Amino acid sequence: MFLNISRQPQAVQDRLFEYRNLYPNEVVTDYMFPGIKGLKAFKKIRKIDFSKYQRILLRRGHALGDIIMTFPLMNYLKSLGKEVHINTNTRYEIRGASCISGKPSYKYEGYDLILNLDGILEKDHLDKKLFKVNRVDIYNKFLNVKNIGNDWNIDYPNIDVDLQGAIIGIQITGSKEKYKSIDLEPLMSELDNRGIKFYIIDSNPDSCFPYKNKVQMPTDVLGLLNIFKRLKGILCFDSGPLWITHVTNTPAFAIVGPTSGKKIIARHPNDKSVFYDTKQDFKCKSKKHGCGESAQDCNKRFSCLQNVSHERLITEFTNWMEGL
Repeated sequence: MFLNISRQPQAVQDRLFEYRNLYPNEVVTDYMFPGIKGLKAFKKIRKIDFSKYQRILLRRGHALGDIIMTFPLMNYLKSLGKEVHINTNTRYEIRGASCISGKPSYKYEGYDLILNLDGILEKDHLDKKLFKVNRVDIYNKFLNVKNIGNDWNIDYPNIDVDLQGAIIGIQITGSKEKYKSIDLEPLMSELDNRGIKFYIIDSNPDSCFPYKNKVQMPTDVLGLLNIFKRLKGILCFDSGPLWITHVTNTPAFAIVGPTSGKKIIARHPNDKSVFYDTKQDFKCKSKKHGCGESAQDCNKRFSCLQNVSHERLITEFTNWMEGL
């Protein structure tokens, strides 16, 4: 049975009609979320033979980190001699980059294959085996190849950015506040007392901490790429900024709890990237791989993020920073 669009919430209706009008010949797979599969305008297939296609448009509409995770996939297909572009929402486009753009910058005619990737990486929410591996490796199974490689490089413009002396970037909150955030005020106070300037990474920097040594410059993805590649290191969570460090080859200090630190930095190109596991400060049944957004072992309290040893965090982060 096809999805009855008229019975969906207005926001969902708008999104589905937009997809249908912009991408009338798009291909979806069994990995796709049910709403899009229900539209008659989309072709549903089970397996893709990429040898049949030369010009390929990959579409990933949301989640900055997951969009960046398509870069190795794009570069793998390019290594096979394909012409590949990525299309995403305007919010995540990279100004001036030849490979990725927000709609409606690309004309969708002329592509041999338009492939919607929304829902593929999210497969790890349903498959416990996939939850244990780096999300990029899910594409190996999707493409039925051994390894798509680890090429994160893209061409993007070099722009001037003034870091005002900041040497470290600090992400204040993750993409989901409870799931990917901890109280960083003790750490930032320590850095401020030491006179270390830090660049604040947050969607609303004006609401952040009133420290004299902070630097805050709201910017877009292109700006962040240029800022990250000039910083010595980034403190971040399992979210977009971590994946930006893959592209800029910037050392990352990734704070994890519900997810596996080993998993998320497995493909990081910089060998100085490390993870800080908050589960060590709390007796957790899911210590090895984490429990993700389910947080079943603590009834969604995310206790590993609420019981952080700030003394250990400050020590490990400052030692890491001094070694960069």
